[in-house]
Amino acid sequence: MKTWLGRLISLVALGYVGYFLFSSIQKISWSDIHFNGLYVILSLIFGLGYYLLRNYAWMKLIRLRHFSINYINAAHFFSTAEILRYIPGNVWGLGARVMKGPRYGIPQEHAGLLLIEETALLLCSVSVLSGVGVLCITGINPLWKILGVILILSFLLIFILPFIIKKGLGVLSKLFSLVFSVSDISLRSLFRVLPIYFLLWISYALSNAFLFYGIFSSTDNTFFLIMVFSVLAWFIGYASLITPSGLGVREFIFSIGLIERITSIFASLFSLLSRVWLTILELIFFGVIVLLYKKPIHEKPIKRIS
Repeated sequence: MKTWLGRLISLVALGYVGYFLFSSIQKISWSDIHFNGLYVILSLIFGLGYYLLRNYAWMKLIRLRHFSINYINAAHFFSTAEILRYIPGNVWGLGARVMKGPRYGIPQEHAGLLLIEETALLLCSVSVLSGVGVLCITGINPLWKILGVILILSFLLIFILPFIIKKGLGVLSKLFSLVFSVSDISLRSLFRVLPIYFLLWISYALSNAFLFYGIFSSTDNTFFLIMVFSVLAWFIGYASLITPSGLGVREFIFSIGLIERITSIFASLFSLLSRVWLTILELIFFGVIVLLYKKPIHEKPIKRIS
């Protein structure tokens, strides 16, 4: 039921974007297309930087759990699970990280804890950046401002993060019949990793903005708007767990946000181009990691430091 509902939501959202795109396709003028190789290269660099940083953050979280793992193994662990996000819905990619843990020497109980920690850090960082960003943009719909305030206030949830993690583990324990130990949840340790998540979102946003400037002619006041709404759209797409990788939902929110400064046709077209571009970069990154990865290594836990 959830699978079909996820597909329906994706189709409806993509249908909305497609309506604007195909109903106005004849209005596209080649004079609006200005390919800039430098900006596309910068988009490529920052896009791959996003995936590099996200996998690096995953490695850091694993090491905070007192397990020894190198970057390639951590990235292989993360990437092979994340690819499953494209199966309706997102939850498959999340569950795979719990089930694949032992292959990399990480018990499922710890893998579940890592999953909850990473999700919490993702949502905290993206809510702050998108919330502050929306408030900094002038002349947009006031509803976006209200959403921005809500997102910033949600960052305060990080101060009760250990409680949220315990509740999340309660759900995982029922799904996978596991018993989790949460005695060593450290908010201080998570704060040490949080700056990485801010950096990876900035890299993600820059990749989208440079891609737009690398293809379309634009005014000077759209760069920051594209950055903000690309991150906000990711956040809302991620929250729609029953859709495959937020498909349709992300494009819908992105195009609605871009319409504040950009015509609907280019907003719809770019929201789709952004999805395709970042998916290609993810597959490139995944392919490189698979080539560099040799064989499963069952790492032993590091002795805990008292």
